[in-house]
Amino acid sequence: MITPITTKIAACVPYLFWIVIGIVTFAMLLELPHKSGGWPHWDKVQHLLVFVVLTTLAFFAYPKWHWLIVVLLIAYGGLVELMQAAFTVTRMPSVGDWLADIAGILVTVLVFQSMVLQRQFKAHK
Repeated sequence: MITPITTKIAACVPYLFWIVIGIVTFAMLLELPHKSGGWPHWDKVQHLLVFVVLTTLAFFAYPKWHWLIVVLLIAYGGLVELMQAAFTVTRMPSVGDWLADIAGILVTVLVFQSMVLQRQFKAHK
């Protein structure tokens, strides 16, 4: 059921999406000291999770534009890697990071599609 509160929250989601995009862009361009030790693929998990959050916010912010969002977020992930090469000294662009970004986007697409199919299945019962 849609309530006035739900409508107000929904109206804030696009703003939240753009705020998070700004924070993510800033964070991914911060100069970081070299770290050694730890699990070597932790950064890939972080990329995946960030893009799950970004894609989820974007899907709720712009519900009619899911496939355009997918394309634009894939491009954004690649652009961030290029910006790291151009504007940072301690950050290295990585195809692996970009693939982790894409994986996060695709995980979100699969979850959303399964939710849609589940709703359709329940409606036809």
